[in-house]
Amino acid sequence: MILDQTFIKKIKGKIEEAALKVMEETYLNHSGFRDESFRPGLKLIEKIVSYYDYYACGIYALSAKIKDKDPRALIVFEKLKEHLRIYREEIFKHDIEGVGYFSIPSRRLLFHLALTYQKIKKDLSAEDQSWFKGFVLEHGQIAIDNHNHFFPGRTAFHADPTIHVNNHTAIFMQGIYYCGQVFEIPEWVEMTLDFAKRYFDDAHPDGYWEENTNELREGGPSLVYTRLTAECLYDVLDGKNKKQRIFLKAGDMFRSLLNYDGCMIPIADERTNHSNVALGYGLALNSLSSKGRYLIVSHLENADFTTMSPETLSVTYHELDLMILGDCEVSENKTEGTFQLTVPIAILRKNDYTIGASAVLALNKTLKPNSDYALDHQNMLYLSHKEKGIILNGKKSKRSDTLSTFKVNDDAYTVKTGTIKTTDKTIEAHLFYQTFEAWIKWEINETLKLTLSVNTEDEVTTILPFDNKPEFNSPVTSKVIELNEFSPYNAENKGSLIKALEFKWKHKLELEFI
Repeated sequence: MILDQTFIKKIKGKIEEAALKVMEETYLNHSGFRDESFRPGLKLIEKIVSYYDYYACGIYALSAKIKDKDPRALIVFEKLKEHLRIYREEIFKHDIEGVGYFSIPSRRLLFHLALTYQKIKKDLSAEDQSWFKGFVLEHGQIAIDNHNHFFPGRTAFHADPTIHVNNHTAIFMQGIYYCGQVFEIPEWVEMTLDFAKRYFDDAHPDGYWEENTNELREGGPSLVYTRLTAECLYDVLDGKNKKQRIFLKAGDMFRSLLNYDGCMIPIADERTNHSNVALGYGLALNSLSSKGRYLIVSHLENADFTTMSPETLSVTYHELDLMILGDCEVSENKTEGTFQLTVPIAILRKNDYTIGASAVLALNKTLKPNSDYALDHQNMLYLSHKEKGIILNGKKSKRSDTLSTFKVNDDAYTVKTGTIKTTDKTIEAHLFYQTFEAWIKWEINETLKLTLSVNTEDEVTTILPFDNKPEFNSPVTSKVIELNEFSPYNAENKGSLIKALEFKWKHKLELEFI
């Protein structure tokens, strides 16, 4: 297996075709963000952001076809500009029924407009050139002002409660950096490059930039959003050529927190429950190693680009140009062994199983109690199998203890950081709750065994949400229950229906998997 230009050219062709189809569907077949067939069930504010920002990013994956004057691509291009004019004149900085005053500037689109303009500038009319510049200057300056000109002189962002720097900041930074280069605004380039260097220096030693944490860095990573931040920094700071060690660590960490199929492990994500195969943001930095290149090639070779969002297509399209070519070696997620973060999260791979445990502090419960976008650490277990797929899915909720691994009366969230240790056959974790302590032990020999124990005489309720129902022997009976997954994006926060095993026990719960 090799990552070479032939492979990249093939993937780019697939992305261009997929982007054309999804952009036609989005902007020719939908009348606007209120169209009921566009992302039904989403909160109205999320539909606005999706329609005029995230999905509009697909313009860059179309840029080669626009440059070649593909008639279908040109129709989409004209229609998209029309929709974005409506956004500027009738939505942005206007009162929107069901939303209120809408003041969120374009975030992810700025970057893709700059890339597109750079590619097709010579083929644009003076009117279109003016349109691009006008959009970028307006939204770029608003973004700069909203981010306090990227906090000049500030450092150690993770420990500063007066500002909140996260993936949004990084994405704005990348977009404004490219806008500054393409539209010849040197002060934008200088400002964002300076910020990128300071943000880079604030990386956690394990290879990630936190979304929500404290001065002691007890928050942990977000597999979804850490990738976004890492990619933006890798791009702006020329990681392809400079090969900074922290980007190598970021790739190693990310791959180590995937299951055999390359799906993200939710107990290692402090914000979300996403468990899909990750493409787009952060893919290129994996090319710094042979194991990372294996992940890239295997993911892209097996990807169904027709199911991807326009933004993912365009980001992946750009990431392909940031990759280091070379041979491949089987990636960490397909290799037996252990992996452990500084925060108490550990993974063990053996006998075709991917096993996970966490003893992380439920920081978001107190740090971000009202944010729908910062889920609460409560599910401390994960299990998947090479053939059986995802078994215990590790999903968590917000402002609800229904998915907690340990619940005694009303006590269901860890109140301080615990400990975790691994061997080549075990993971053992020690967790601290308000009124009791708990222990997790995974042990794999000929069979796989899970033991949960507590130091209280009270009854414990354990909820284990699953994708594929586990088969096991246990002296404790269980029942299957159904719950609505918490969704930050949907109306009333209602996600899909999920199934879970409910156990009620005292002292010790043992499961021996079959």
